[in-house]
Amino acid sequence: MAAQHRKADEDWMDVRKKSWFRPYYATIEKDINNIASKNSFKNGGELKIFGIAGCPKYSKSTKYEWTALLEDLDAAINKGSLHFRPTCSRIEFEELDELVGEWVSRPGKNRFAIIASCPSQIGDDTTIMDQVIKAMADYDNVHIMFATQGDGVSTLYEKASVSQAIEAAEPHQPTCNIDALTGNWTVYWENGTSYANTVSHGCFTTYGDNYQLKNTSPVSFVWPDGTQQSVTA
Repeated sequence: MAAQHRKADEDWMDVRKKSWFRPYYATIEKDINNIASKNSFKNGGELKIFGIAGCPKYSKSTKYEWTALLEDLDAAINKGSLHFRPTCSRIEFEELDELVGEWVSRPGKNRFAIIASCPSQIGDDTTIMDQVIKAMADYDNVHIMFATQGDGVSTLYEKASVSQAIEAAEPHQPTCNIDALTGNWTVYWENGTSYANTVSHGCFTTYGDNYQLKNTSPVSFVWPDGTQQSVTA
């Protein structure tokens, strides 16, 4: 039998190689585990993760972050780092009040919702994220977890990109003994996410990826997508 070939998706994007994806995913996994640990949830609670569907023209990142998120949540269940497998649903923006607001307000159970993915633009409307945030502001059991322009995750990515450009234009002179940094370190992002790891002879692992510190000034390392990140204490 002849092999069957499917035409590759020309718009496909490997969001896992974007430096913002891992801290973005980590905040969602942590939020799920926090909700699942509450006594009010253990006594008959429900949790759903929602993604707002975008339009094909402007929502490539949103499309592929949602797919990657669902795959990584299932992988985390198998690894044991995720303690509860939520129901996941992608909805239209117009369905937000009905499928999220009304659902969490139903009596009888403690319901929690996480809105994990949302496009910045649908058609000519560039205020979608703000509208979602405002629409859900009255619901304490709805958590807004999608990344927005200017938050800690996106800011980290932008700073890394700028750092890479500066490094390419003006290489730094080595000024640090990498071995002196061996020990236990905690990485902090501006959105509150943290990750504890151990640096040994300039090598460390974060969210499953291995990194090597570079003897630059300041010390730096390279994200999986090729951007260079400076390290400051």
